[in-house]
Amino acid sequence: MWFKNRGRKPCGACPRRRPLDNSLESAFEDEQYKIINNPHRKSFELGLFNGNVIKVIRNNCNQRNIIIGVADSRYIISKDIARHIKVEMVS
Repeated sequence: MWFKNRGRKPCGACPRRRPLDNSLESAFEDEQYKIINNPHRKSFELGLFNGNVIKVIRNNCNQRNIIIGVADSRYIISKDIARHIKVEMVS
């Protein structure tokens, strides 16, 4: 059902469970990251180039997707795809 995970709050434990993982899947919300390596061609066509700075808008552990912002655009990325995109935090 479409409303299954609607009332749940993020636990905050999922990204902290893998602190050494530098994938987009384990990125924190409201942080900016620089893309180091993106092997996925479909997301590469969306503008997720190596060296681009992105902002993670929503990364909820109960959801299957991540919402990111690239420049003026917003994208929904599957966590399966985000697992392969390597990022580093921008200070």
